[in-house]
Amino acid sequence: MSEYVFGIEGLDSNLGRALAKGVLLVVAGHPGSGKTTLASTVCYSNMLKGHRCLYLSVQEDRDKLFRNAKRLGIDMYSAEEKGLLKFAKLPLVIGEERIYNIYVEAVNRYVVDFSPKIVVVDSVTPILKAVGGDVKARALLQNFFFELPKLINGLAILIAEIPLMEERIEPVDIEFVADIVLIMRHSVAGRLLQRD
Repeated sequence: MSEYVFGIEGLDSNLGRALAKGVLLVVAGHPGSGKTTLASTVCYSNMLKGHRCLYLSVQEDRDKLFRNAKRLGIDMYSAEEKGLLKFAKLPLVIGEERIYNIYVEAVNRYVVDFSPKIVVVDSVTPILKAVGGDVKARALLQNFFFELPKLINGLAILIAEIPLMEERIEPVDIEFVADIVLIMRHSVAGRLLQRD
């Protein structure tokens, strides 16, 4: 049995042994495919095992995330009160120096202050798009994300967007540093939303 769990029976029975210290998991998919729900489930399921989770958001609002999670039986309010969860909203910035100052230094500070064993970054796509063709900034981010699981001696989860009607991660960088890439898809079957 792995130290970390997905918190979803099918994933734990098929892929659960893949989650270990030092692993970088990328959860990618179309809008509404369940990426944030999966990341929240992994975060919460491991908090129930006593692992602290740092949830860093560029897009998600804390109250909206916590409310939606609560409807699914994921009580992030309680986890936060117990000191098992730290939520932080990060601004979207551009430029190598600002990226270093905002993302790298902020994450390092949260890691030192909170000592998480799981870090979720929701979502890396706007961060990577904001740097655009700035090769130095992209390399800095890519190296930072690659080192993040080692920095926390735990599990890092990056959420990445796949544009509608596309089948690959945009921009195409982050999957090269990941240990595991899960692609989330959805379709409509008989008026019901089906997630794969």
